[in-house]
Amino acid sequence: MGNIQVSDSLRKFARLNTPGILFGKPARSGLGGKTKHIENVVRIGMRLPMDCLNAELVQIALQLHDIGRSEQWNICKNFNDREINHHHIALQMVEKFIRDERCDVTPDWIVVTEVMQYHGDLHMWGFAHDFALPYIQLVTLADNLENGCNGALGYLEDEKERDDKHYIQDSPNRDQRDLNPKLLDHLERGEIFSKMALCHTYAEYFVFASVLAVNACINNISGEIAKEAMRDKCYCYEDEGKIHWLDAVEGYCHIFKKHLHEKDAEIACGIMRKKCR
Repeated sequence: MGNIQVSDSLRKFARLNTPGILFGKPARSGLGGKTKHIENVVRIGMRLPMDCLNAELVQIALQLHDIGRSEQWNICKNFNDREINHHHIALQMVEKFIRDERCDVTPDWIVVTEVMQYHGDLHMWGFAHDFALPYIQLVTLADNLENGCNGALGYLEDEKERDDKHYIQDSPNRDQRDLNPKLLDHLERGEIFSKMALCHTYAEYFVFASVLAVNACINNISGEIAKEAMRDKCYCYEDEGKIHWLDAVEGYCHIFKKHLHEKDAEIACGIMRKKCR
């Protein structure tokens, strides 16, 4: 795995697809939110143990894992994979570059494209090459850590307000505070589940994000990094004209109290405080 060399063609592709080029200036949410997300994922990922992995290839894979989000936003103005899947769009971007540049598909390209295609989709990892899987696992861990511990708190409520996930559009009469109780069991165990399969309300979507945080905090590799991130004051809300900043744990609790039924919110907050401090 460590002897996989990075080709000049992949380096060129990475230079042409930096966060600044694809997503623009950092912002709290929207397309610019992905610039901040990528920068944080790279920073976190490069702190994780790499064993025998090629560090340059790890950095490029971290940088490029979400490039499909740019075209997804340009077309849909949201990040809803049910409309256009960002994994698939990324592969089309790679295919065009390889065809236009007439470059060889070397093992480094396979690693990066499989990271794009399979990061976060644990049920699909059986399709990955053995030499690519450790890179997919590392990028997934860094991505989950950033999303769950800090990043999601900046956009979850905005996505509900815009109905980016179409949960309201698809079920206009459903109470968006409803939560499948099985998801609280996932939260207690820190067990990641399929967002596409099990999230049908914004309450469930918000719990999905918090599961990523718990999973990172109980992970033997990332636990201390994750708990450190959960102490960041990264969530703010306004009350009577004053801005209040909360750390990530209390930020999730604030969101739960606003968007889940009271009993579910109480249970979810207890789990977050127990697992992520």
